[in-house]
Amino acid sequence: MRALVLAVLFAASVFAQTTKKDEGAVHGGVLFVRACAGCHGNDGKALMDAGGDATDLTAPQLYRHGSTDADILRSIRRGANGMPAFESDLKEAEIQDLLKFIHSLWPK
Repeated sequence: MRALVLAVLFAASVFAQTTKKDEGAVHGGVLFVRACAGCHGNDGKALMDAGGDATDLTAPQLYRHGSTDADILRSIRRGANGMPAFESDLKEAEIQDLLKFIHSLWPK
């Protein structure tokens, strides 16, 4: 329960940094907490032991499968290196919102 509260607080802090036009990123953050934080961590840094080799989403220069939008979308849809595929679990608009949230984790 505590981890969920911390995840929601983290997501809220990221959401506070978004503008009205970034509502997709806000929705993506909610999806991220629910579907991705278990492996990538609440902050996207993948610093905990999730039993795998999750990517630090805050460092796009280190992405093993590329950091272009097409690369990231492919990884979300089809999975990569033990990450499950989400194309059958999420609508396309949700996948696009996850992409927007991932971009919000990148350094300015």
